[in-house]
Amino acid sequence: MMYKNYAFALPVLCHAMTDNNSKCPVLWYMVAFQTNDWAPPDRMTGQWEVEARQDDRGGEKQKEKFLRKTDVRVVVLQPAALVSPWTVLERQSAHCFELATLLVSLLIGAGYDAYVVSGTATREVCNNDQLRVVCPELVPKPEVVEEPRAATPPKYQVRPPPYLHSRFMEQMAERERRRELDRQREEQEEEDRRIAELEKPAPDELRGFRLHAWALVRADPARGVDEHFFLEPSTGFRHDIAHPGYHRVESVWNHVNYWVNVQEAVGRPRAPDDTCEGTDFDLTDLGKWEHLLAGEPAEWRQGPDPAAAAPDLDEQTADEDVLAEKHLDMPASWVPRLDVQNAVYEKRYPGCNKTILYKKAKVEKFAPYLNKDGLVRRVTVYADYEHGEPLSLTEHYENRADCLERVQRNLENGSATDFFRRGRDDACKEHQYVVADNSLDSVRLLRFYDVARYDGLEELEMGAEQLTETFRRRSDRLQHRRVHFLGPDPEAEDQDLASGQRRPILKIIEKFERNPEVDANRDIAERQFLLNENKILLKFHYGMGKLTAATREFTKPAKADRGRWLNFNADLVTSYEAGGKPLKQVELLELLQEQLDAEEKTLFHLSNFLRMRVVEVALPRLQVSLFDEERNEMAKKGLREREQRLLEEEAREVEAEVDFLAPYMARLGNPDGLSPSQALAMRDDCLNDFKQQYVSRAQQMQQRFETEKERLQELNRWYEENQEKLSPEQEDKHLMETQRINFLLHTLQIRLERHRDLAPQRYLALEACLRADPRLSVLY
Repeated sequence: MMYKNYAFALPVLCHAMTDNNSKCPVLWYMVAFQTNDWAPPDRMTGQWEVEARQDDRGGEKQKEKFLRKTDVRVVVLQPAALVSPWTVLERQSAHCFELATLLVSLLIGAGYDAYVVSGTATREVCNNDQLRVVCPELVPKPEVVEEPRAATPPKYQVRPPPYLHSRFMEQMAERERRRELDRQREEQEEEDRRIAELEKPAPDELRGFRLHAWALVRADPARGVDEHFFLEPSTGFRHDIAHPGYHRVESVWNHVNYWVNVQEAVGRPRAPDDTCEGTDFDLTDLGKWEHLLAGEPAEWRQGPDPAAAAPDLDEQTADEDVLAEKHLDMPASWVPRLDVQNAVYEKRYPGCNKTILYKKAKVEKFAPYLNKDGLVRRVTVYADYEHGEPLSLTEHYENRADCLERVQRNLENGSATDFFRRGRDDACKEHQYVVADNSLDSVRLLRFYDVARYDGLEELEMGAEQLTETFRRRSDRLQHRRVHFLGPDPEAEDQDLASGQRRPILKIIEKFERNPEVDANRDIAERQFLLNENKILLKFHYGMGKLTAATREFTKPAKADRGRWLNFNADLVTSYEAGGKPLKQVELLELLQEQLDAEEKTLFHLSNFLRMRVVEVALPRLQVSLFDEERNEMAKKGLREREQRLLEEEAREVEAEVDFLAPYMARLGNPDGLSPSQALAMRDDCLNDFKQQYVSRAQQMQQRFETEKERLQELNRWYEENQEKLSPEQEDKHLMETQRINFLLHTLQIRLERHRDLAPQRYLALEACLRADPRLSVLY
């Protein structure tokens, strides 16, 4: 009953929820099954709903009631039945004891020292009520901060300047700062206590008496488990031994033995509000744990540490002593191997979806490929405990062709952020925008994987009147580009992104970092394209020891005057040289041509990313893995073709029964019987024809081999004679023909060798076949 495959996926994916509309707490197991078929009573009464079964829709049809009148503080109700883990997987329905048994079976199969725990827990744990539990999706992950390496101080240091501040004033400021921090901490603690008092659950009359089952994993350094901990099977959450949700451990068991907790002193029972913090889980201590099966497990008879056993203790003698003391044997498992088929596992949850309510949060989970847009998880955060005022929404996606992974939406201000994984053609990483505003003037921020882009674009910020781009690691050392647009026309209608219209550009400003390999008077620091004024302004970097920088101002010639070659006019250039030699007219012409080309490239760079996102949102596409046999049509088609090929090959390999004597029997008119002379002549003719056929086949292959060999020699002689006169095409043709003939010769040689090796074996096989033929029985 132990199987390893899904031992790790189960604790992570197993979740449950409480059906608030039912009279009896019902747990829905959402990975491979749903719960609950049984739960402790929810109120103090003489009549209980002991067992309640619900259909898949959560209705109260087919409910079976067992009524019992007794004092609930004396008798604790046990489940009526405990089915096997395999049955739980088949039914996809279970109560807490069956869930714990399945979970422990998988953990033991994975090599963990796991046990099923039977004890008492709080009402919230028994009912799987997580309305007071913080959503795991909202718990911030601890950031790993690398400590900087201590720098080695230099041998010689400049003496620091004198400290000209009042240390007394600094101490007073520090004291005031600490006092303010203490006051804020006290206010926060008071607020936390007030909130905790408000969130405190209602009093439970059965507190400390609610029966529950969960999993225990004992410490095992070999498996990396340093301390004991609990696992809640209905949620998959890991809890410490001192978790307040568990009051008392009554017994534990697994496939080896059953242990009863006897650590409480007689006449001094635990209080209902106690936890399991002081429980000792050393199961070898007979003063604290009483086991049911003597001698189980056998290795514990020598103590928990095998190295602590007596050195003169014989292993065989110890086993005999254990067997002599045993009164009962643990029965062998009758459960088939635990296995979850891939088609069932892909559904994840009964109905392929589930909903979990947490403290001010709701988590909705879906099976992959259930939604057309690839949505697999949605987390909604609320402002109230009744889940009525949503604040934010986070949606997680998988298998999206546009590489969309996550969408975060702020429902208060309407903003949203799309997060993409690597793999997009535009290498977009993040897209921030306003959901309701899809116009050209809307404010947007895009971040990119700059390493994956050829232009090194890292960030693009778009506003109503400007667009700002930030670059990294570019070969031309461009760092910053800002595009100024003409302001929105108040009288014009809102232009949608999908309309394909462009806003008029007024100017473009680009900034470059310093290139130390280029002279400062030739290294551009800032470039401006004034499109409305038809000018290009260049400002160069400051040289060493210079107070001013060189500048250039180009007036662009008319497009009609450009033609194929640009006609330069010195009157169109205004320059200022901050020292150094002035540029020649040829250099100015080349510089002007470079700036005109750069202007065209910059205008073309304003891509259609936003319009492409409109299409991706409206018509999402999902990708299918190459290894997904259920959904990958090409893979399924390939598997079917492969299976068909294998079947055809097997059919061809099956040799049909061949009647070697049929031609010879036809010559004689197919008589019913043969005389000894006829039989001898028929056998000799058959063998001689077989030998002659093999000899003829070998001669044909040998003759073909000699012919091709002579042809190859002729080609080589022709090539040696005309080598200097051949063109490259003729040489390639000669080389291909030579390779073809060499391959053919190699194939013929292999076939000849195989023919010679198989001929004697096949002759003997034919002779044995003729010997077994009943028509030639007169000879043998």
